[in-house]
Amino acid sequence: MAEPEHETCIAIVWFDLLRKLAPPVVMYRQGNQQILINIATKDWLSCDLVIACAQRFAERSQNDLKAAYDPKSLLNTLRIAPKPPTTDETRLTALVQEFLRILGLLPAGIKRGELYTVQFGLGILRDHVAQFLTEAAGLTGRSGALNLSRDLSSKDMSLLNNLPIGSKSAQPLIEDYVKIAIVFLPLAKRHCDTHGAEWPADLINAAANSLATLIGDANAQQFRQLQH
Repeated sequence: MAEPEHETCIAIVWFDLLRKLAPPVVMYRQGNQQILINIATKDWLSCDLVIACAQRFAERSQNDLKAAYDPKSLLNTLRIAPKPPTTDETRLTALVQEFLRILGLLPAGIKRGELYTVQFGLGILRDHVAQFLTEAAGLTGRSGALNLSRDLSSKDMSLLNNLPIGSKSAQPLIEDYVKIAIVFLPLAKRHCDTHGAEWPADLINAAANSLATLIGDANAQQFRQLQH
């Protein structure tokens, strides 16, 4: 923990210390409200250091930190348990809206033959499912992508692990988009209802109208019913 005026000095000292212990192949800093320093050695020993001000430090809890060196017993000044998870219902709605916007653009990408863009969009849909699950569970403050399996339930992880990963041709890509929508929309509707988030029914109908040009009116109608 350090106040903002001391952060740069600490970062320099930390860089110099790491250079002596294990010469890094990459080292950089990022962040505004708090500083995150990432370092990796040639043997891929990864060492991350977060420099937080007193206010940011006070947001943590004793349960999610372990003190390696704490001469002033700062850890004892924190609450024992973390704050109960909270969900931002406006973000739930925004994630559903963005999911549907990308889904509705699928016909344009297919008709233009832009398979790279369509594949890229599928990746965004997959990521939006993960973001939605973490937001619904109140886990937006989690510490990194590799902690996802620690933070989410085994059921949610199984869902994510089984999402389609894409193909190199148009028809399988269309099917993958539909598969993700079939998984995501009923799940999203339940969570939005639970948390009182606005549900964009009109946008779903518009996306279904767009998809009808690829999957037919009958399938598009089934798609509309996913939200019920």
